[in-house]
Amino acid sequence: MESRCDADVRRAIELLDEAIDRAKDLVTPAVNRWIGQLFDPVNREATITALVAADDTSERHLGRARELRGRVAAAEAALAAAHGTKT
Repeated sequence: MESRCDADVRRAIELLDEAIDRAKDLVTPAVNRWIGQLFDPVNREATITALVAADDTSERHLGRARELRGRVAAAEAALAAAHGTKT
């Protein structure tokens, strides 16, 4: 047997789902038009240039790798010094 509270919660969830669907119906076409404009042949070169310029992952990863290599070298040197050996 379903309680009144359970029915209220189920109805609230249904109303939320309906509101989300309405919002998606309003937003999706505008987002699609915007993306379409970004990759329109007239704007494509500028869009690609901006995306490449914004992608700092390679440089960030290289910097992090250099930092970690330095930390490993420092740790190895500290261990070697503690054990009286050379690296």
